[in-house]
Amino acid sequence: MSSAKRVSKPPSSTSHRTMQRRPLKDLIDSNRARAGELTPYELGIIHGFNFGGLGLGSREISDELEIPESTVQRILEETPRDRGGPVRLSSRDERTILSALCADPSISYKEIRRKVGVDASDYTIRQCLKKLGYGDRSRKKRPQVTKEAVKPSTRPGQADVVQ
Repeated sequence: MSSAKRVSKPPSSTSHRTMQRRPLKDLIDSNRARAGELTPYELGIIHGFNFGGLGLGSREISDELEIPESTVQRILEETPRDRGGPVRLSSRDERTILSALCADPSISYKEIRRKVGVDASDYTIRQCLKKLGYGDRSRKKRPQVTKEAVKPSTRPGQADVVQ
């Protein structure tokens, strides 16, 4: 036997022989288990690394937790960041507040709470009205007319205001 290795030539374009395809059943292992979903704890860890005080990127998180970077990116894109507390006023409460304001434009926040029957602070009601387009409810400043500002008129029955 010769110890020389057999060198094969690459198939030429004029060759009529075709190579056999490798069967897919050899490539796909049906016994290989798929990775399961992440637990809520793991999701919280990912969000903590990203949104928390650490502010790590998806690559650093995937290296730290030993999960694929694409998984971390998908988790961070799909799950919205929870902002703020629970909603205090329902859309029905907002409509009722608006109708109370339209019925009496000079109504106070205390009267709105009593009339509508909501347990909300003045700030919450102000934010609701701002969202509905009634941002500034303060009345215009009117000058106060004092007796010193009024001078006697030359015409009887009328008084002139001093500027």
